[in-house]
Amino acid sequence: MKYAFVDIGNTAIKTIVYEDGKALSSMSVGRDTQALTLFFKDCDIAQYFISSVVPSINQEIQTINPQAIFLNHEHFSELKINVSPKDSVGIDRLVNAYAVKEKWGRDAFIIDIGTCVTVCHVKSNGDYYGGIIMPGFEMIRNALYQGAEQLPLIDFPNVPPKVIGLSTKEAMSSGIYYGAIHMINGFIRDIKSKWPDHYIILTGGLPTALVNQINYDEFVPNLQFQGLEALYDKFKKNYIE
Repeated sequence: MKYAFVDIGNTAIKTIVYEDGKALSSMSVGRDTQALTLFFKDCDIAQYFISSVVPSINQEIQTINPQAIFLNHEHFSELKINVSPKDSVGIDRLVNAYAVKEKWGRDAFIIDIGTCVTVCHVKSNGDYYGGIIMPGFEMIRNALYQGAEQLPLIDFPNVPPKVIGLSTKEAMSSGIYYGAIHMINGFIRDIKSKWPDHYIILTGGLPTALVNQINYDEFVPNLQFQGLEALYDKFKKNYIE
């Protein structure tokens, strides 16, 4: 039987298709109706298991395929969520917390690089103890362009730029590149000063140029899918079969 794990974020829809426990393919799915219909009406895929933070897309998919399973907060009833209100915590964060519980079983901070940069405090049993939300790199880049009439739209640097730029573009490259490093590493420094024994797990779409600049313990790009796989194995008897 083929089944698909789906991660719906604010920027991208990522999927991995499995058959009998083995990954067959991974892809990104477009957000328009035609692309959603093509993927979520695929006759070869028997089940869709979805983590989503975009309710408007959820509604469209449910119209296309009412049998698709969307994780909700009830699926995480075994985890203590120390946030008010509890249902304000993104499902993607809880999926990541569950992955940490299953794979490492240790106290950790998860830093997820996406549309926003989030930091989540997770205990060894998966309990969620709040976090930090910062603007993502694309958000910062776009804000400079949209907020200042004379500033151009630039790409995130692929290599470390000069600290002091000799042109407007170089100055902006320095700002978004080193600003990203200091923003994340500054929080990690503060976290480590209070919780020195916690494991720092980095995940998400980290620009290649930053991989060696962030002070993490382990980089796990597909942490969300590891969590979805663990949840699917645990809950399929109660919620799927």
